[in-house]
Amino acid sequence: MRAKLSIFSVTVTIAILVATAITPSASDGAEPSKDASQIAQFRRVGADLTKPMTVNFVMHVATQKSADRVAAKLPDLGLTDVEVEPPTRGPFWLVRARKTMLLKEADLIALRRQFHALLAPEMGSYDGWGASWTPPIALSSHGGRGYRRD
Repeated sequence: MRAKLSIFSVTVTIAILVATAITPSASDGAEPSKDASQIAQFRRVGADLTKPMTVNFVMHVATQKSADRVAAKLPDLGLTDVEVEPPTRGPFWLVRARKTMLLKEADLIALRRQFHALLAPEMGSYDGWGASWTPPIALSSHGGRGYRRD
């Protein structure tokens, strides 16, 4: 009988919604920022924070013209795959963009501040970021059969 090997891909997605107010960083002597808390969640699930991840950023604006203006400026901040989507629920246009980066609190806070500055004249809001992480596949054999240990 041939041993059957099956490999499953598990992706852990952690998303964060950040209020439009700028959250102080832990270095300000305040509570840890939402960014720091989110990074800690990645650490807890075993993500390798020394490797860059693709981070997805989400913003909302009131009009298509505003969305287009915001989207046109995001590549200047190092973001790629910029998308503008019409409202599906509610009146706001959605702007999404990605950046491959290390998850560092200071860098995420700096980006958030840049987003707020970019969105303020457009009456827009920054909703937060999320990233996906796929744990490495650990295969071993047991009783002549391959299996994935979760």
